[in-house]
Formats: sequence, structure tokens, C-alpha cells
Amino acid sequence: MGVRGGRLEIWLLGILLALGIAQMTLLIGSAAYQTFRWESQIRVAEGQVHALKRQVAVLSKGVTAMQNSAYLRELARCFGFVGAADRILVDPQHASAFRRRICRPLPLLGTAGP
Repeated sequence: MGVRGGRLEIWLLGILLALGIAQMTLLIGSAAYQTFRWESQIRVAEGQVHALKRQVAVLSKGVTAMQNSAYLRELARCFGFVGAADRILVDPQHASAFRRRICRPLPLLGTAGP
């Protein structure tokens, strides 16, 4: 029974070793997959942060511009408003060109003005 018992122990040890190797392989594979998923999620989040920083910069410029009376005056004229002391003259030959004039206020969030 000594020789036969030794073979059985070696055989069981081999099975346990194979199971241990399989488990370690699965754990390493799972960790690698999680790392890949987290890295892709990090890249997505970093892209969102970058876009939000750009929006904050544009909105900060907008806040600064809205505190500038000359900018507000030009923006109002762009939308067709006139000052109280202004004289309105209409040239019939250029009236249609004035209507087609494109108003370009400060673009917010990457959009063009009306």
C-alpha cells in the first residue's frame, strides 16, 4: 500500500496543482479585464471633463462680455434695437441687405449666433 498510496497522493497533488493554476489564470484574466474596462471608463470621463472645461471657459467669456456695455450695445444693434438718441434712416436699396445681415454674438457652447 505504500507505493500505491504514494501514487494516489501524487495524482491528487497534480489535480490540486492544476486546479490552482486554473484558478490563478482566471483571477489574472478577470483582473486584466477589469483594468481594461476601468481604463476605458477613465478615458470617457476625462473626455467629459475636457468638454466641460471648454464650456466653462466659453461661459466665463460670456459673463465677461455681458458686463461690457459696448458689447451689449453692439449685440442689441445686431438684433435690430436702436439707441434713444439714434436717428433711423432707411435706404430702400440696402434694406434687404440689412435684413440678411448675420448677427454673430459671442458663441456659447460651440454654437453660432442667430
